[in-house]
Amino acid sequence: MSEGQVIYCFYEDVRDRLLNIAREIADTGSRALMIIDDCPDSVHTRLSETVHRDGSRCHLITIGVETKAYGMRRNLIVELNAASNELIGRIAEATNKQLSEKNASLIRDLSQGFPRMAVFASRALEGGDEELSSVETLISRIVWGEHEIDQSAFEGLQLLSLFTIVGMENDAAKELEEIADYCGKTARQMFNELRRFAERGVLFRQGDYGEVQPLPLAMRLSNQWLESNPAGTLEDLFRSLSEEMKLRMVGRLRWVSWSDRVSNFGRALLSEALPNEAALDSEFGSKLLDRFVHLAPDATMEHLDRLLSGKSIDELAAFDTGRRYAIWALEKLVFRRQTFDAAARLLLKLGAAENENWANNASGQFTGLYQLYLSGTEATPEEKLVVLDDGLADADERVRKLCVDALNRMLENWHFSRSGGSEHIGAGEALQDWQPETYGEVFDYYRAALSRLERIALNTKDPSHQTALNTIGSHLRSLFSNVSLLDEIQAMIARLRKAYPAWHKAALGVNEWLYFDRNGADEPYQRRLREYYDELLPTDPLEQIHFYSSGWATDIHDPDVSYDREGDNDHHYGKNKIHELVDAAPNEAAYFFPFLDTLLERNTNSGWIAVVRIARHVDDPEHLLRHLVQNITADGEIAVISNIARNVISGAAQTDRNKGLECLALALDVQSLSGASVEFLASVGLDDALMRRAIEFVQNDTVEPHQVSVIAFNDILQTVDYGLIELLVSTLLTKQAHGAWAAVDFLVHVLYRSDPNEGRLLQSLKAVVTNRALFDKPRYSNMDWYHWCELVEKVLNGGHVDDAFSVELVDFIISVTSVKEYNVQLSFDDYAQKILRRIISSSPRLVWEKYHEALESLDGRALYRLRSLFEAGVGEPSAPGVFNDIPAEIYVPWMLENKEERMPFILDWIQLFDGTKNARNWNSAFVSFVDAHVDRAERLNALRSRLTTGMWWGSYANKLEAERDLLLQLRELSRNPNVHRWIDKTMSQMEQNITDERRRDANREASYRA
Repeated sequence: MSEGQVIYCFYEDVRDRLLNIAREIADTGSRALMIIDDCPDSVHTRLSETVHRDGSRCHLITIGVETKAYGMRRNLIVELNAASNELIGRIAEATNKQLSEKNASLIRDLSQGFPRMAVFASRALEGGDEELSSVETLISRIVWGEHEIDQSAFEGLQLLSLFTIVGMENDAAKELEEIADYCGKTARQMFNELRRFAERGVLFRQGDYGEVQPLPLAMRLSNQWLESNPAGTLEDLFRSLSEEMKLRMVGRLRWVSWSDRVSNFGRALLSEALPNEAALDSEFGSKLLDRFVHLAPDATMEHLDRLLSGKSIDELAAFDTGRRYAIWALEKLVFRRQTFDAAARLLLKLGAAENENWANNASGQFTGLYQLYLSGTEATPEEKLVVLDDGLADADERVRKLCVDALNRMLENWHFSRSGGSEHIGAGEALQDWQPETYGEVFDYYRAALSRLERIALNTKDPSHQTALNTIGSHLRSLFSNVSLLDEIQAMIARLRKAYPAWHKAALGVNEWLYFDRNGADEPYQRRLREYYDELLPTDPLEQIHFYSSGWATDIHDPDVSYDREGDNDHHYGKNKIHELVDAAPNEAAYFFPFLDTLLERNTNSGWIAVVRIARHVDDPEHLLRHLVQNITADGEIAVISNIARNVISGAAQTDRNKGLECLALALDVQSLSGASVEFLASVGLDDALMRRAIEFVQNDTVEPHQVSVIAFNDILQTVDYGLIELLVSTLLTKQAHGAWAAVDFLVHVLYRSDPNEGRLLQSLKAVVTNRALFDKPRYSNMDWYHWCELVEKVLNGGHVDDAFSVELVDFIISVTSVKEYNVQLSFDDYAQKILRRIISSSPRLVWEKYHEALESLDGRALYRLRSLFEAGVGEPSAPGVFNDIPAEIYVPWMLENKEERMPFILDWIQLFDGTKNARNWNSAFVSFVDAHVDRAERLNALRSRLTTGMWWGSYANKLEAERDLLLQLRELSRNPNVHRWIDKTMSQMEQNITDERRRDANREASYRA
């Protein structure tokens, strides 16, 4: 990468354009490196999403003070420690060549490792040749320069430095008024005193807010204020503030947490500010607690423990409003070794009482403490296991279950991650996660997890015994890579197999290791595990069939073949082994009864492969089915039995259709299996007789309408009379919404890659796509209306459209505006508009007249929804609406009859632009239209909402600026003075709107610093 491809900037200098610039660079595929200094965390996240777009060759580095973006995908965090005194000295010297050694020393003391502060202080000394006597003198030079010192203003600046940000103007000025009241000043007086500091660069202004910067300077000023006021003053200030200002003050005090006055303040105010659980279970109270962690972590832990540890799990489940910030506080407290035990125990209880759904909830944070790397705590394994063992012995199953989940995390060996920020407490150095230093520590960690999981798995009275067994099995592949642990693992597996003889996870784990990982081990070790695999394989042929059926068909591999990343791997080994074992077995159905019984007890993912093969293999497949029927119990899993029965029927039919029909008749006679009747029919393969049975099952509600989709996958068009297919469709249409949508799905599958040629199924298609019951479905999937549109297009593409069907289809589409639930139209609109445009291309006057008929007959909400159906989409209102394809000879004469009322209607949908979204030009037909027909500037007011609403990236001000520039283009293109007047007025309003939006943007950015 050349120097010309590197872009460096401060965020504040380009914040209004930054996201747009990044998108343009990413979209063009240009190779570039963007470096954004002082970048807020939220902006980093959005920039990261932009530069990782498909086709982007742009790289991004952002620089900030702290971040929570640790868990982001494709995101590397580089954390810099404080710069050395030597480096700070070189920066100071490079910035100011005249700097004396004594002044350089003062700059090092003030900078506290912040290079930016070194630059700031060095520049403040330019032009002054006297040597400074102290850091305080240097601060005075930075703050005042050559100006006369104003002690009242300086005290105001010191006080302001105690807050992250302070509102100074407009609606936010009430915050400055709070501080001014405390000082005995007016807000205006204090504003005037502080204004000079903005000119010096000490007070950073963003929108209506101000912040003392750089941070090391603010820390020094805060400490000066603390030292110059008597004890208790900080507490009095806190008590005088509003809730929001209290949060900002405690947030800034974090950076002077080393001060005894600040830590004493934190300890003293905790109980006063958060006297009970009700105060904590609020947004303000929990935010305050999270900030107090930085000031007095030990006291905060004690107070939180006092408020919550005595609560039951059910009582903690009701702890809701304050939960999020309380958990963030515990994230930090659990990181410290001193507060780990109490914080971890409270996280465990909150996790057992979980009521959040995201990954970093209490349960996620607790289990994350037990991963080997990036655990989010300094605590040693011994300290962590004390908490875990107590949890495993708890009387509440919810607590024990979470501890078993933590044992699972202990065995994970890759893809370690955690959320960032919790390692930073106060102004101290970042805490470091405990991590193993030797392989011995790694192995001991695994042993600790395995011993506990084995104990749980062997105790069949423990509700988590099956979970523990499965957890061990899921980690065996990775554990086999630890040569030193193999003897212990094999001994454990032997004990587990003795208790669970049919447990196949061990053999599957070895099989996976041999296929994927063997090449990383030496040959003796490979041979040892290969031999071990043979030992683990079942010896009984039926149990072997169950073993090979236990995973998905591609899960089991040839133990003598390794995975080849570039080669052609065999994914059918498991299936072939099943076939081989079945084909070698006796032909009597009774031989396989134990296998069927095993499937009923322990159903598998690939059991169907074995059942189909068995039914093909045996001479008497109906006996397989009779055995299944005889084993139906009241508490049996009917879905499992039905699935096995269907596979028996299918296998029998593949060998001999008559045998398949015998099995089918037997299955259909079993009342408890009647819900799968259509699936049984499909397993044999449909003919006219079976199709009549299917129709009968739908008619008498033996099966649900949606189940008929299984018969559409057969070659039904070749094997079943078309009249019967149409009869099935008409029968489905009698079953209300579920039947109508079942008919849509059925026809979509039947007509996949085929068309209703020569009128075949044409009437069924037309009846289905115009059935009003389609609007009555309680909830729509993403594919529902797509499939409807697909069927309509089959009719349109085949040229099977007459006026009667066009009228019926348009009426159907318009009728959605009268459906009570608006979400139906929202899901339907895009597909409806697509079809309306197709109809307009051949029958424009029909659609035009139908719309106006509806306009006359509808009122209220339906009238509004009718207009939205034909206008441009909500997301892109400047795009042309449905009526844009109506010829001008239809709508222009109509408009001229009543221009006052009708022109706004046309301006709502007429095409405005040509070209892509990022390269738009005014459409020439639109320019001609407004030049010919706009006789008053106000007639164009309908355009304003199309230009100023919709979707956009980044600031709304950016969108307004883009639209303003387009209006300038229109002014140049148009020859109509009324158009010019409207543009001038609209642009004037836009300029004010842009100014207001920029201020709102700045205020929003300032809020991120709060």
